[in-house]
Amino acid sequence: MYVINILKILLVLILFAGIQACGTDSNAGDDELGTFEVPFEIYVPATQMDDGSWHISSGGFAATFKARENVQSYEFRVVRENGTKGDAFTRNLNQLQQDGDQLSLVVMIGTPTFYFGATNANKDQVIEDYRQKLIQHQQAYHKLEVTTL
Repeated sequence: MYVINILKILLVLILFAGIQACGTDSNAGDDELGTFEVPFEIYVPATQMDDGSWHISSGGFAATFKARENVQSYEFRVVRENGTKGDAFTRNLNQLQQDGDQLSLVVMIGTPTFYFGATNANKDQVIEDYRQKLIQHQQAYHKLEVTTL
């Protein structure tokens, strides 16, 4: 029973992360190829279960942008708050979360932790506790530079 619930939770968290990552694309109105930047946003997924309880993940950061036509892979670089950039890495479409024409790159911070069985009374506090832990890493995950390949 617990294995099924954990698998169900993981599936919901993956889907929820794609939906919750609602960043804005700095080039949202065009389909041009090239390089652009999108902001990272903190997200903490919370899923209400059939019994009314909540399962909450420690979360991370997500950057969302509009998929470019005829592009199968993207090169990414994390841009820190001070403007310095991390090493480039590449992801194919099947390695990104997709919701309609929106793609999301999700970065989990540290070892994922879960709070199972939160009530409506303490759900918001659990989410805020996770958000406060993520704020410590916000300067490292300021923006995402995206280059079409």
